[in-house]
This record gives sequence, C-alpha cells and structure tokens, in this order.
Amino acid sequence: MPGKNMVKQQKVFLSILERRILRGLKLWMVILTLFTLLFLLVAVYFEIPINKSEFLANFLVIVTFIFGIFLGVFITDRFKRIDDIRLNDSKERADLVNLANLSLQFGKKNYNNIKKLICKYLESTLDYSIWDYSLTEKDFENIKKSVEKIKTKKEEFQSLAFQLLNDIENSRKQTLSLINERLTSFEWFIIFCLTILIDLSLLAINDKSAFSIFLITALSLVVSLLVLLIYHLDDLTWKENERIFEPYQQTFEEMGFLRYYPDGLIELKRAKVPKNKPYRVVTYLDPYPDMKRKKITIIRPLNKQ
Repeated sequence: MPGKNMVKQQKVFLSILERRILRGLKLWMVILTLFTLLFLLVAVYFEIPINKSEFLANFLVIVTFIFGIFLGVFITDRFKRIDDIRLNDSKERADLVNLANLSLQFGKKNYNNIKKLICKYLESTLDYSIWDYSLTEKDFENIKKSVEKIKTKKEEFQSLAFQLLNDIENSRKQTLSLINERLTSFEWFIIFCLTILIDLSLLAINDKSAFSIFLITALSLVVSLLVLLIYHLDDLTWKENERIFEPYQQTFEEMGFLRYYPDGLIELKRAKVPKNKPYRVVTYLDPYPDMKRKKITIIRPLNKQ
C-alpha cells in the first residue's frame, strides 16, 4: 500500500507542477503584451519612424475586426464557465445543508456526525486550490459512508438522503469538468499574436497630433486590460471573493459553524474577513498539498461602539 500512496502523491505533485508551468507561460504572454504596449507608447511619444501606407491602415482594420470577434467569443465563453461553476457550487452547498437538516431524522448522534463531516468537507474545499478540487473526494466519500452506515426504519428519509448524495456527486463531476475547461496554450498564442499586431498597427494612425497620441494610448490600454480580463476569467480569480469564498462562509454560518479562512487568502487579500463577528483562521503546518496537520485560531474582533 505504501507504494500505491507514493505513486498517488507523485501524480498529484506532477499535476500541480504542470498547472503551475502552464499558468506561468500564460502569465508571461500577458506580461509580453504589456511590454508591447510600452514599446508602442515609446514609439508614439518619441516619434520612432514607421513606414506608413494604405496597406498598413487596411491591415489595422482587418486585425481589429478579427481581434474583436475572438475577444468577444473568449470573454463570453469564460463568463459562462464562471457562472456555470457558481451555479453548480450553489446547488452542491444547498444539497449539503439539506442533507444535514435531513439527518435529524436519524437521531442526534447521526445528525452531529454528518454535520461535522459536511463541515470538514467544506473546509477541505477551501484548503485546496480550486485546481485541486478533485482532492476533496476523500472527504465527500466520508459523508457517503456515514450515511450508508445509518441503520433506520425510516427508509423514505434514507432514500432521500441517497438522492441528495447523488445530486451532490453529479454537481461535483460537472464542476470538475468546467474547472478543467481552460483556454489552451494555442488559444493564448492567438490572443497574444493578435494583441501584438493590433498594438503595432495602431502606429498607422499616428499623425503626431495630441489627439492621435491620446487615441493610440487609450486604445492600447483598453486592449491590454481586455487581455488581463480574459486571463483572470480563465484563471477563475475574477471576483473570487464574491463568487466563491463569501458563499462558502455563509454556508458555514447557516450550519452553525464559524467562518473558515485559510491564512494565505487573508495575507493575499483574496478574501475579506468580517469586522464584527468571530471567525476561524487556519494555518497549515506542512507543505501544500498536505493538509493533515492544521492549526486553527479563532479570531474575535472587538465590536466598535
């Protein structure tokens, strides 16, 4: 068995490493795009000689048209992906709360046990990066096993519990599929090339007037900001506190638990902690993704009168 566990750990490590490399490559494409913007601004302000022609002007029109189509498709697709993940996530959490409430029918002991397992599962979801959502499978299986072990004469309630577990599992599968639907390196290469071409082609409209310089600068900034938007949408970091972290915290409260924040989310200001209510902060004692040893501290803010 140790051999199997080692192989599994190696696969997890390689998977994490591969995602970090791909993420780094895409980030470098965004950085190079910004450097292109810098070059464009230098060319405009210091009047670097560019051979202008009708062909260059027509080329700008064509590139802008193609860029607009691709950009619209990518942004629409990425927003739809984020919304679908949020909807699946909301359904999963709602089913978990319903399962906890339903477990009251199986006695207080089973209720407390299932409730604690659900809390641990929710904590696990925040412990891991969204790209490692699959690693929460073990905690979900613990909930399933706990429900399956319940011996009760209330078969209708147990059947409903199994249905909720089945719905949660389907939501998990859909979420995992959506998470993995990232833009490919080739698609990022297309965005990068079109951005470079449109930035350089903008020099064709530079007549050294204040208006043309302002227009080129504004258009270049808009193009670069749109590329950054696509990056954040694809990386699932777009409004992540409102779309991911805050809904989970509300679920903790709904189930009677304190909010739960990994220390890294607070340090990087990715999640907003409450100012007038207690919450838990978790610190990990081992390197990621080993979550076996954790230190949880309860923070009780002073209420300002």
